[in-house]
Amino acid sequence: MTYIIASFMADVVLVLVPALSQLAFVYFFQMAIFVDCLDILTELLVLYVLASTAQVYAMLSKFTSPNSAQNSTLALNMLSGFFLALTVWVLGIPFLGETANRLARVFTLLGRLSPAFNLSNAVLTIPNTSMPGLSNVNGLPISDWQVTGEPLLGLAVNLVMYTMLAMRRRSALRFSVGIGQSGKDRGSAAREDVAPEVQAERLATEQALMSPPKGLVLGSYSVSYESSLGSAIPVLEPLSILAGSGILGVLGVSGSGKSSLLAALAGALPRSGSTQGQAFLDGQRLASLHLSSGAVGYCPQDNELTPGLTVREQIELFGRLRGLDEEKLEAEVRWLCFTLDLEAFEESQSQNLSGGNQRKLQCACALVGSPRLVCLDEPSAGLDPMARRCLANALRAKLQVLSAVVIATKSIDEADALCSKLMFLTRDGCLRTVGSSLEIRQRYGGGHELRATLKRPSMQEVYDHVRGDPDALLAFLRSCSHRLGLPDTAVAATPVPTEVQEALRRLQEAQGVEVFETLELPEDSEDMKAELARRSERIMNELKPMFPKIQSVEEVSLLRVFQLHDKKKGADAIAVADLFRQVESRKERLKIADYSITQASLEHVFNQLARQDR
Repeated sequence: MTYIIASFMADVVLVLVPALSQLAFVYFFQMAIFVDCLDILTELLVLYVLASTAQVYAMLSKFTSPNSAQNSTLALNMLSGFFLALTVWVLGIPFLGETANRLARVFTLLGRLSPAFNLSNAVLTIPNTSMPGLSNVNGLPISDWQVTGEPLLGLAVNLVMYTMLAMRRRSALRFSVGIGQSGKDRGSAAREDVAPEVQAERLATEQALMSPPKGLVLGSYSVSYESSLGSAIPVLEPLSILAGSGILGVLGVSGSGKSSLLAALAGALPRSGSTQGQAFLDGQRLASLHLSSGAVGYCPQDNELTPGLTVREQIELFGRLRGLDEEKLEAEVRWLCFTLDLEAFEESQSQNLSGGNQRKLQCACALVGSPRLVCLDEPSAGLDPMARRCLANALRAKLQVLSAVVIATKSIDEADALCSKLMFLTRDGCLRTVGSSLEIRQRYGGGHELRATLKRPSMQEVYDHVRGDPDALLAFLRSCSHRLGLPDTAVAATPVPTEVQEALRRLQEAQGVEVFETLELPEDSEDMKAELARRSERIMNELKPMFPKIQSVEEVSLLRVFQLHDKKKGADAIAVADLFRQVESRKERLKIADYSITQASLEHVFNQLARQDR
């Protein structure tokens, strides 16, 4: 709320200064009718600026950007303020007759909703006090109700009304920017439901920025690009992160701004890109480090290697740019080629390498010379599991001398294993959650995960379920009549013909067992899907007394995954052993072939957050 008020007051000052400068214009040219009422003019202008700014804030939620709201409000005020006020002034001339004067009064009442109309109406009416025959306010004092009293009250009502409307819609909180700032819809940039951990991270970062600690610190850091029309298009909303000296993992769906963030941190944004906010590394501003070639290592999302250079020459090039002497450079090249399994390709030109080896070479170029900050944009893309392990080993070894590492990745396993801190970006570039892998899983994983593989249903189970419903039984018999040796015509009518029921009875007696027991349902049949859905529902009903918020989160063939939200916390929570015992005792009754119970995985949390972001 403090920030919103401060932003509002800043916008007021930006508009108030040029508005009040008009008073100096009036005084300088000695416009007599206005010089005598400078105090009233000042009141009108101040109330107008306050009310019109509140009007813009109230309309923010109806537009895609603050600039759109401001421009639309200015256009509306131009129509209602100048043209409507001029129309009222003309219609109010006494000799035009009572009808025109009455119409002027109606337009006046409608125009009172607009701050611009109230101001224009007062400015046009003030000269009428000394214009005989052109107005019915001739001879009245300027402070009279009909001259400036009613417009002043209208402006005061506008201020209260639009302020209350803006607070109700929380438009200011939604945008968290002044009306002079441009950009895309920032409706979720500062959501009303900002996660507590994000708020805590912001507060911790604000405290840290007073005396930046070791490692990476970002304060209200945002990224935007300039459009062809010259307006700024934000791709990353202001975020505050106290990353420290470990590995910061950046997760998010495609288009959430991960690559833009890493390019900004590495100083590799295109000319159309710009950043706002604060960024420190070991207490030093990150912008100053970009001037040093050896301070930041960057692995872009797409390989950017120099054709014609060998693996060794590529690494040596970046090493020399970072100021390594020949002895250290040789040791670095040999170590990186060994650790990343590139020894066999040292003399191979980069364009002749496989995609995976090119990726490892790009990472080697980012790591050589141990720059203070390393930014890796999806470094493991296209790597096999062994190559990923080699890269992880290189990062862990380098971390002893690096100040900070930032990784944007789509590999959840990689983020879980490597990163000391994780952040999740939403589709519109906002920070959704932040914390360690364990903290995020505990916060959003919701207890335990039950993965149950159901037994394959037989036709007998479906038959037992539908035998009491003639229509359902008929549909079932039609679907499997050819497997029972029954003619299609025998099951073409409803209700189920007596001869069909008799045929089923004789068939059961001849086999001595339930006739459907040995018949399996087709994999993708509607009967199979319906029976599996009934089993899932029975499992949820059985476990609901222990887990009232149980959810089915995944259904693939016979596999069913349930999220078990424990209603008790801490020592009172259900023990895993008790949970296994409860499921085991119901295993046969619920038709479960096998099952496992685990803590919710980071991948599940990622998918859950991604679904919420749609």
